[in-house]
Amino acid sequence: MERIESRDPSEDPAAVFEALPPSHRARFREEALDAAYELARFKQVQALLRQWRLRVLAYARPG
Repeated sequence: MERIESRDPSEDPAAVFEALPPSHRARFREEALDAAYELARFKQVQALLRQWRLRVLAYARPG
């Protein structure tokens, strides 16, 4: 598993993307773009960012 710096990217999509290990960035980008495609799905975008933010924190602390 790739280790990343331990930092909280908050819910900024660019910060989440940069904080993710490179192997997870494509999936995040795909999910974020799908969720952001329609304005009506804004709450889904917020939930997606929270979920990926927690993943960033987990990837920074494996085990």
